[in-house]
Parts: sequence; structure tokens; C-alpha cells
Amino acid sequence: MLTELQRELISLAVGGRLLPAEEVAFRALLAESCDAVALLQTLQSQAARLHALPRAALPAGRSATILRAIAKTPAPVGPSVTVRVPARSGRSWLPYAVAASTLLAVTGGSFWAAQQSARPGANRPAELAKLPVVNPQDPAAKPGLIATDVPEPGLPAPRVVNPAELARVEPPSGPELAPEPRVRPAGEIVGSGAFQQRPNLATLDIRLPILTTASKLDQPEVRTLTAAEVNSSPAVRLDLFSRDTLRGIQALQTAATTAGVTVAVDGLTAERMKKNQALVWAVYAESLTADDLAKWLDQVAVVNREAGKDAPFGAAHLTTAAGPESRDLRDLLGVEPNFSKRIVAGVPNSVKASTADQVAQAMSKPVKAAILLTYAPANARTPATMSAEVKSFLTGRGDRKPGTTPVLIVVRPTS
Repeated sequence: MLTELQRELISLAVGGRLLPAEEVAFRALLAESCDAVALLQTLQSQAARLHALPRAALPAGRSATILRAIAKTPAPVGPSVTVRVPARSGRSWLPYAVAASTLLAVTGGSFWAAQQSARPGANRPAELAKLPVVNPQDPAAKPGLIATDVPEPGLPAPRVVNPAELARVEPPSGPELAPEPRVRPAGEIVGSGAFQQRPNLATLDIRLPILTTASKLDQPEVRTLTAAEVNSSPAVRLDLFSRDTLRGIQALQTAATTAGVTVAVDGLTAERMKKNQALVWAVYAESLTADDLAKWLDQVAVVNREAGKDAPFGAAHLTTAAGPESRDLRDLLGVEPNFSKRIVAGVPNSVKASTADQVAQAMSKPVKAAILLTYAPANARTPATMSAEVKSFLTGRGDRKPGTTPVLIVVRPTS
């Protein structure tokens, strides 16, 4: 939407009355506003049509007759009204009212002068002072500005029109016709053409989290989305929202046992669970495939539906794990999880020198292992060097197998 000052600037440009400083502002306005370009084209079209109109000659002496008629016309005077104000006794507030009115007038005048000085064409009164002033009662005066037409400071100068030009103007004899539309060639884009060619927009793929409920984790469409997210991400994070996080983590443990996942519980975390402390819990595993995680989440959905109105979980959010999750796991486990390294099937892992007893001990440990820790608040986390369960989990983790994806499950409270 153009302001009044911008429309006035465009009108001055159409009339060819722009000053050098206004010329710069005018070009900047065209480069920034499509409405300004449209208004400029409209005004230019109207001006061209006006200039194309035929001119008629004004009879001799007509202008002088019009000026004399205007000078003789008396100004309208309204009826006088007498107002009687009853006298009041007591202290008069008139001096204070006069002082307040004077202060308000001075303040308003200063503000108005500052506003007018910032408008385009504020320096035009100096140019108008050089033009001759015509007395309306003098029929022999040369064409120029009429004394009553001198603009106020800050307004654009009026165009000086020679009365001889008015004599050549003829009124239109019939209805005004619009110009014929121009036939544009096929493929031409209709536009102002006042802007430079813009570069093509780049496309960006954005991965959105999977938002669902815990009771729908075993549905086919949700399982398909979950498997695609797990297989295409270096690591994933699943947030399960629960009104009672203690019941929620117990339900998650029950589902893990049914799905064949062994969850080791940190010692300090187990003590807090016995004391019924409602904290934020985290379960981390890095030996699960997409099918293993799907079986675990299927059991979570079954447990949640069987509980009915007392379901331990509500919403479920699955997303790709990134920097924040990596920092939290480094604080919980004391080692770098290294999400960026993906294990590809067919690429052998590093071979370490081990004795037969160590190999047998590693093979006897469960393949699907996870660790349960206190996630929040951060100052309640168990130091990695002081947790025997964390040390045992790290010792038996070994190298990641092909097809496995680290997963962090967080059970957090909700209202």
C-alpha cells in the first residue's frame, strides 16, 4: 500500500517536476514496490491520453471576464449568533487555559513544521518566490501565479497554466473508450519488467518427526514410517509422554522383556524408582535393528491399550538423533556415541586380539542389550565412572553389527 507521500512523488515524476534528490527517491521506490510501478504506468497512460485530446481556442477576453467575476463575488457570511455566558463567582481558570492552549499550539506547530520539512518538495516555496504573482482584478496582467494560489510551505508547486491553452481545450463529444488490449505472444510473462532477473529458488528436503500416540505404534502405516526413519538415520530418538513417568518406565521394561530386549538398570536409578520419584528416564540401546525396535514398540502399544483409561503413555514422537542427544549420551555413558558412523552390511568390523575365554564370555551376553538411566534433571544423572551397570554395558557392547541403529527412548512427563 502506497503512502500519500509516495503517490505524490509518482505524480510529480509523471509531470516532470522532480528535483535531483526526489529523482533518487523515485527510482528507489520503483525498485522496491510493484504498486508504485503499476501506479506510474496508470498515470503515464492517463497523461498521454489527456495530451492527445484536441485543443480548442478560448474566445478573446474570456479569461479576464472570469477573473473579474471571481473578484466581484462576495464571500459568504453566516448569521451572527450571540452567546450569553452566565457569570460565575470564584477563582477564574482563564489564565491557565490560555497558557495551556498556547503551549499546545506551539508544540503542534513545531511538530507540523518538522513533518512538512521531511516531505518531498519541501524546498519548493523558494522556487515559487521567483514566479510573478498575478492580481485577479488586473485584466492586463500576464499569465502567472494567482496570489490566492500560492501554496503553503511543504506542498508541491502548482502548474502555471497559460489561459490561452484553455481556449484550445474541447470537451469530449462522446463516451470515453478504453484502449484496446494488446495481444501478447505465447509464453510471455505479464509483469512490470522493472526488476532484475531473480535466481531460481533452491529446494531443501526437511525431515519432520513422526507424531503419533503410543497405542498406534503397532499399526502398519506407523510401523512403515518408523522403519523408514530408523533405516535412514544414523540414530533415532523416541519420546514417550506419560502422566506418571514411574508407571511409564515400568511398562517400557515389561514390553522390552516380552520383545526379548534385556534392560540393565543403573544402581542409583533403581533406588530412585523404589522411592517412587517421578523423574525423566532414558533407555539407550545400540544393538537393535529396525525389526527389533518394531517388536518392542508393538508390545508398548499392546500394554498401553490393555490399560484402557489408565494407559501409561500418551503421545509418541520419533525423530532423528543429533547433537543434543550425542552430548547427553556422552554425559551419561562417558564415551562418544559416534552417531555419524553407520555400519554397512558386507563391511567387516575391526578384529581385536582376544582369548578364547573373552570370546566365549562376549558370546554368552545377550545381543539385544539396553541400559536404563536417569535423564533429567541433568544434575541428578549418575556419573559414568561411578556406575557399575554403565561400565558393564560398555564392556559388552563390542562393535556394532550391520543393520543396527542406536536408539534413545525418553519417558517424560506430560500434563
